[in-house]
Amino acid sequence: MPTHFAHKPIAKPTIYYPYTDHQPIPDGGYQAPIYRKVVTTLETHFNKTPGAHVNGNVFIYYEEGNPRKTIAPDCYVVFNLTDKAVQSLSPQGYNTYLIWEVGKPPEFILEIDSPSTKCSDLATKRAISANIGVSEYWRYDQTGDTFYGEPLVGERLVNGEYQRLPLREDANGRVWAYSAALNLALRWDDSELRYWDPVAKKRGC
Repeated sequence: MPTHFAHKPIAKPTIYYPYTDHQPIPDGGYQAPIYRKVVTTLETHFNKTPGAHVNGNVFIYYEEGNPRKTIAPDCYVVFNLTDKAVQSLSPQGYNTYLIWEVGKPPEFILEIDSPSTKCSDLATKRAISANIGVSEYWRYDQTGDTFYGEPLVGERLVNGEYQRLPLREDANGRVWAYSAALNLALRWDDSELRYWDPVAKKRGC
């Protein structure tokens, strides 16, 4: 007589999404002080905004099951998160952003100039950010024009493509543009990145 065996479901393999590549931050000596100030300033500004989360130098994974599909922006901001989504961004001992768990990409990404990342910031990371639906993509060059060719650029996603935001310049060479994602004006001021809060009508930092 034939013997019948119960079919057990095949367990799916566990996919590991690394939170680090164990490599130092590119041009860390140059970039790290700027990165810390940018992230800390926005963390402070949004620390009482429910559902807001600010971070940077974090792997954002955008294709479930494929740990090679990732970018690591210097700074990102995301809003209107559920408590579950916030918890998924900061599990103990790890620091990754899995878009399918969070439920959405960041609204805002800022890249900081550096010799090693300028080409990626202008091309690959910009294209990926547009493809995954990041609303605004910004680049900040504290030198003025050494790496990106201009001190500050903000772009808004429109129909799947980035369009430059209007950039204004005053008589002292300070340039600025308004971020609808943050509801802040970002300004390049003698190499420093500063913010203006139009609601509070005061300088953010």
